[in-house]
Parts: sequence; structure tokens; C-alpha cells
Amino acid sequence: MIPERRSATIPGRLAGLAGLAGRWPLAACALLLAGAVEAEGVEVYGRAHFAVTHVNDGGDYSAHNLASNAGRLGVYGVHRVTPELEGVARFEGEVALDTGDTRRRDVYAGFRGEWGLLRAGRYDTPAKRVARRVDLFPDQIGDSRNIIRNETGDRGFDGRLKNGVGYRSPEIHPVIFEAVYSMETEEGDAVDGNDQSAVSASLAYHGGSVYLAVAHEAFSAGDERKVSRAAASYDWRDLRVTLFYQKAEEPEDEAYGAGLRYRLSDELAVKAQHYVLDADGSDDADAAMTAVGAEFQTAPELRLYVNYARLANEPGRELAPWREGSTLDRWGVQDETAWALAVGAIFDF
Repeated sequence: MIPERRSATIPGRLAGLAGLAGRWPLAACALLLAGAVEAEGVEVYGRAHFAVTHVNDGGDYSAHNLASNAGRLGVYGVHRVTPELEGVARFEGEVALDTGDTRRRDVYAGFRGEWGLLRAGRYDTPAKRVARRVDLFPDQIGDSRNIIRNETGDRGFDGRLKNGVGYRSPEIHPVIFEAVYSMETEEGDAVDGNDQSAVSASLAYHGGSVYLAVAHEAFSAGDERKVSRAAASYDWRDLRVTLFYQKAEEPEDEAYGAGLRYRLSDELAVKAQHYVLDADGSDDADAAMTAVGAEFQTAPELRLYVNYARLANEPGRELAPWREGSTLDRWGVQDETAWALAVGAIFDF
């Protein structure tokens, strides 16, 4: 089944597909043809997410910014091959509202049946999906990835592995297993002997108000980065409680966090979360982030929010609470507290 989103008209679908042609000309043209022949099997969808943000790095920088937070436009196609088998494909790109820049997000194709989903391409890893499931500030200031990404240079966890082949068990069951193998995580293909391969896997339990999950991700020799994660959430009436823990290697550290979200009404919710980065063997490379916010659901497709987040760095860290899921790429200052205040809107279509 196509994900539940408000369907576009056939002309709207074709116009959206045409807009992707500049980024993926062959894929867009193929889907244009599919949309013309079998429009009900193709869906165009997207998200516009922006925030007027004031950021302060704890040093000399303090300024207002317009942040584009993981805005996207995508095409999702389904075709029933046999009564028991469906072919699926997704081509999704990020569109920055502040600059107009674009980049790839999920791009994959595969098959789905009662046995599960088998797909190949570039998409979120199981370890990333586990962390995103319990993050109360996704793609907003205070996003947990600002602490748990474990970034060194331009490398870190919570990405999309290239050249991936993966399997996910049927989501109709409360226990879901997912795994993906990347033959080559760097530019190019696997002809170099899989020297930069990676594997990521998770096991999750979805049982009514309870979510429990564990995940592990490892990169091959020459990189040797590893991360193990555990996450949980519990819904009780209007309250959600979230917990998270991870242990990483190369660099070696731990991170943990907890969050609360309380729904005051059908439209209004308040939330807060706190995450800590604990660098093993070094007291000068720790960091802690706190985020609080309120979200107003004005319509099923539109959310408005105001958030505040602060991130305290030890002398060996220069993290910031706004970098992940946003076009704001400025780092924080070592041994200082970076903070940000944002008023944003999320429009899904």
C-alpha cells in the first residue's frame, strides 16, 4: 500500500515529477511515464520545513537566520507484479528553502510481500531509525543527532549508506527485524574490494503504547567505527516518555538521553529532552544538550512550533544544538555554551 498521505492530482503528480528531472533525469522520466500510464500507482509527496532562528555560539557570533530543516520532495511508486508480490520504488530529494540547494535523500527500489521488504539503494540505516523513533525534536534545534552523531571531520553515524541491500520483516508483527549491508560507503562502487563496507541491523518491538529497540552498526577495516544503541518509549494517556543509550567506538564514547512530551489538547503539546555525551578516557570532551519546546497542530498537514535549545561544551568539544537536520552549519565554541531559539513551521503535502 502507498503510505497514507494526501493524494495529488494527476497533473500535480506529473508536475512534481518533472521538477525532479534536473536531479535524477532518467529516474524522473521513467516515473513520468509511469505516472501517465498508471497514475494511481505513483504518489508525489513532500515537506516544507523552515524556522526563523536566532543562534549564539557562546563566543562572538550571534545572529538571526532562516533555517531550512530537511525540506523534501519525493516520488513513491507501487506496482503489483503478482497477487503476492509488489514492486516498490522511492526517489526523494532534499530542497533547501533558504538557498534552493538540493541533495539526495532516500533512493531505492525493491520488492514487498507478506514475507517483508527487500530493497536496494541508499536510505536510512536501521540504527538511525531506532534513534529517530525516540527523538522529540527531529530536524529541529535540539535534534538528538547533535550529541549522538559521533562526528569526526565529515564522518559520523545517522547517515544513509550507499550501495545498500537490505531486508525488513513485515510490519504487521509486533517484533520487526531490519538489516542492511553496504558494499561500499565511499564514492564509487565496490570494485576496490569492499574496503569501506558497512552493516547495520536492528530488532524492535512495537506493542501498543510500548516501543523497545536495539541496534548495531559497524564499518569495515580501515574505518572500524561501531555503534550499539538501545531505545525505548512509553505512551500513557497524553504523556510520552523516551529513553536512549549508545556506545560507540572510533571515537570511543557513550551517549544517553531522556525526553518527555505532554499533550495539553488535541492541538497543543509541550516537550523537553536532555542528552549527554560522555567521552571515555577524557573529561575535556564531554557535552550536554537540553531542549524545550511547544508545538501547535493547526491542521493535519500543518504544525507550528517554538523551541529553545542549549548545548554546553567541554574544552575538547565545539558542538551546537542546531547543526543536524538544518542548513545552519556553524559550529559551537569549545568550553562554551551554544544556544538557539527558533520559531518554525512544518507543512506536509
